[in-house]
Amino acid sequence: MDLVERVGRAMGNEVKEYGADVLLGPALNMHRNPLGGRNFEYYSEDPLVTGRLAAAMVRGVQSQGVARR
Repeated sequence: MDLVERVGRAMGNEVKEYGADVLLGPALNMHRNPLGGRNFEYYSEDPLVTGRLAAAMVRGVQSQGVARR
């Protein structure tokens, strides 16, 4: 989780360097859709693992003053 949070900080910092305020990715899907869609972009099919990874990423991005959508 520490590594994911550090990656989030780096992504947030890069967003600021580009002069943006919002990061539109990566996808943080919290429910599994059996129809597929863009499942290849999501962290995991396990909701616990996904939740922990997503929370670490969001903490890292938001620590740089960037909104995560």
